[in-house]
Amino acid sequence: YITKSDNIKIDKSDGTLIGSLFSQRNTFINWTMSAVTIRMHFLQAAVISLGIGILCLPFPYLTLDASVFWWLVGIGLGLVILIPLFSHLLEKKTDDPNKPDGLQRPEAI
Repeated sequence: YITKSDNIKIDKSDGTLIGSLFSQRNTFINWTMSAVTIRMHFLQAAVISLGIGILCLPFPYLTLDASVFWWLVGIGLGLVILIPLFSHLLEKKTDDPNKPDGLQRPEAI
């Protein structure tokens, strides 16, 4: 789905070439992360679904009882729902507002 992203704060440069490059990099990272983080749980569910789909590729060539097949479908759906939910809950527990975002300009090389 397409949504309008929030306005991204542009990182101001200190006027040097290296400072300009770092500010452009930080702005680009913030811009892409703002689009990804609002859909993070959908992306996680999609990756899990892809993995389950790959694991299920040999099923047409196996003789499985119908009940086993439906149990595996239920387990797969449960994983698609529960893993992003648990990661969201763990993220909320470990979210530290005082933690730096890691996008600061490194010291002089």
